[in-house]
Amino acid sequence: MNLNLSLDTIFAMHLAFPFQPEKGHLLLQKKEIPETVEKILREGGVDRARATARENAVDIIEYGSSAYPASLCALPDPPLVLYRKGQLPSLSNPSIAIVGTRTASVYGRSSAKEFASICGRRGIPVVSGLARGIDTEAHEGALEYGQTIAVIGSGLAHIYPKENRALSEKICERGALFSEYPLFTPPDRFQFPRRNRLIAALAEGTLLIEAPIKSGALGTMNWAIRLGKLCFALPGRADCETFKGNHHLIKLGKAKLVENGDEMISLLRPGKFIEPRLKDSVVDLSPAESELLHKFPQSEIFFDELALLTQLPVATLTALLMRLRIKNIIREFPGKLFKKVN
Repeated sequence: MNLNLSLDTIFAMHLAFPFQPEKGHLLLQKKEIPETVEKILREGGVDRARATARENAVDIIEYGSSAYPASLCALPDPPLVLYRKGQLPSLSNPSIAIVGTRTASVYGRSSAKEFASICGRRGIPVVSGLARGIDTEAHEGALEYGQTIAVIGSGLAHIYPKENRALSEKICERGALFSEYPLFTPPDRFQFPRRNRLIAALAEGTLLIEAPIKSGALGTMNWAIRLGKLCFALPGRADCETFKGNHHLIKLGKAKLVENGDEMISLLRPGKFIEPRLKDSVVDLSPAESELLHKFPQSEIFFDELALLTQLPVATLTALLMRLRIKNIIREFPGKLFKKVN
């Protein structure tokens, strides 16, 4: 691309071809500025778009500007413009993308949160896509101690899914939201596969938590492989369809099998991490809470199973579980399923 062109021209090219960055790059390389682009510049379209972005606390980052993430330039079709809300986390440590299916198992969701939480403790930003399932757990786990980046498949003024709007606001406080689509672009099916290439490019490594063979998460992994990134996969049950994608990549040698966050981090950047010292947090437990916690298995357990195991009255057990949840010592999943936080 001829970077002597003004950033306004690059932005106008994006406004003219918001879903065709490759076409914009080709025209700019040939120094061909179509009449549609000249009209946008002449009629103040760029100025209006910049003003609307400012009103929504969104930064506009053009290709070639100093704020543009250099890692995206490895893509064959990097976005002409990025929209960002929040602040890009410090990347002195490499970032890790955590991806997976929207219809994840309890094991998958719990694992995503635990891997992301460990990354947060180690100062490693987590990149994901703000989708339901694995993405949501990854962002929430990262925010427990660290920072996260969400790359979305719609405009930043049109957060999808709607139930993650509150999460998106938390992300802006401790990280950033990114999109290559104009501010008010609604979600559309074809936009999410394109979004996945940005997730893979932004991160130094990509972890697949749980995904079937045909899934958007496998698309992200394929982009990471194509870009020469480090790729990891969590093993799952051999008879579980939602882990077939993981096992496929592991068997082909395209993803390294990892069982915990520390193992992944040691492979991501061997010998170069010093774990940040966190203030010791001592949680006071009552004798009854301690006794219940001592009886918790390492795996998930249903409420009815826990009641049989502890022989506690339902009301007493419910109250104890609520107190342990508030203290972030156990997590509850749909179906009254509980798991101890490791």
